[in-house]
Amino acid sequence: MECTWISNGNTNYGSGDFLGAHAWTNSGTPDTSRSLIEFDLDQIASGSYIVEAHLSLYNNPNTVFAGGEHSTLSGLNSAYIRRIVQPWDESEVNWFTQPATTTLHQTSIPASSGPHDDYINIDVTQLVQDMVDSAATSFGFEIRLVREQFYRALVFASSDCANPGLRPKLIVSYEEPLIGCWTLQPHDGCGKDALVWNAPGFSNGTTNYGDVDGIGAHAWTNTGIPDTGRTLLDFDLSFIPSNVAVTSAYLSMWNNPNTAYAYGQSSSLSGPNTGLLRRITSPWDENSVNWFSRPSVSTQNSITVPGPVGAYGDLLNIDVTTLVQDMLQNPTTSFGFEFKLLNEAYYRAVVLGSSDCDDETKTPRLEICYSSTTGISEMKNNHLHLYPNPASDYFIIESSQPQGGSFVMSISDALGQLVYSKTCETKVALIREKVDISALNPGLYFIELKGKDRRESTKLVKY
Repeated sequence: MECTWISNGNTNYGSGDFLGAHAWTNSGTPDTSRSLIEFDLDQIASGSYIVEAHLSLYNNPNTVFAGGEHSTLSGLNSAYIRRIVQPWDESEVNWFTQPATTTLHQTSIPASSGPHDDYINIDVTQLVQDMVDSAATSFGFEIRLVREQFYRALVFASSDCANPGLRPKLIVSYEEPLIGCWTLQPHDGCGKDALVWNAPGFSNGTTNYGDVDGIGAHAWTNTGIPDTGRTLLDFDLSFIPSNVAVTSAYLSMWNNPNTAYAYGQSSSLSGPNTGLLRRITSPWDENSVNWFSRPSVSTQNSITVPGPVGAYGDLLNIDVTTLVQDMLQNPTTSFGFEFKLLNEAYYRAVVLGSSDCDDETKTPRLEICYSSTTGISEMKNNHLHLYPNPASDYFIIESSQPQGGSFVMSISDALGQLVYSKTCETKVALIREKVDISALNPGLYFIELKGKDRRESTKLVKY
């Protein structure tokens, strides 16, 4: 749908055969118009990546609007195309009820070189991406002159033009988002687990426990000698694309009362048996790993797990979203979870069922949901680096620069509203800032670094 205003500000022109923008006079009275045009983008799924989008506008030489001719009588008739951020009705809207727009990613179109120029394949990729990313606040394009100073005009055909070949055209190429939810359990071939156990005089830390029916974590003594166990647990995430945002990931582990490991019972005899989950960062083999060959781990985003309730309690729906997101973003240094006691002071234990448990309902389970974020970083810059992205609570932004100095970092939402700004000083050639975004609502944000002689920008998804 579309509309243009001429002279009388309370008149609706939704059925006119013209579009465009002009600044003129009518019997000496200033006379200004802008146009609204909206295409139905509902068929493009939320989260889609807009590969390219091009708008074509054709001159209508037969319309009565401005005599059907572009004009540069008093100066350039270059124009802006902006995103409309409020609803409007094609059959009712007028100058005085025109909807609000945003200058965020507005597109400029050059002045005409002749009275009947067509404007073919105007690049509106970023505007359409914004419309898809912020569908609730996107209602098409507005066309207005850069300088609304008479006498200048742009004249195009509308959807009501008698010649179908002159009507506005928008061509969009896009990739739909990847969305999925999966439940993974090691016993069905979607992963592996192993207990690593150091009990001097018993296993001596060199024994492999990759096929036992019990896993968990403990700190005990064996004939007075310290005796410690931890668990390695890995799920196969290789089928999940790396460019997705993990919307949720929950790990559940059930007690196995029939295992010989710690007699099947969790214990808080000497204190809380709180657990700790960490990301494993080096490879390991289920059938050969032992205490002394156990893999390295990262403490980043480690998760504290309250101990089970009672000797036969389960650990259900542990929120491991951040850890799983880390795993997908760092696939070459991610090899599952390590589960250990937060305090390995004996006598404490958490006993759970492994993938080799006879009762498959007691084997570990990971429930993961994700959605695509393809294309969120198409505004690439050789100097600017932002991670993690998508982010939940914080992100780190890095940028190299020839010399130190002052710079301003700003964050704007999808409507172009400033939500964060900070002025920083650095004496080194690397800018590095950690930014807390825990208070921001989920959505798309635009990050900008601006210094004396440079400006860099990129995108961030908050989930």
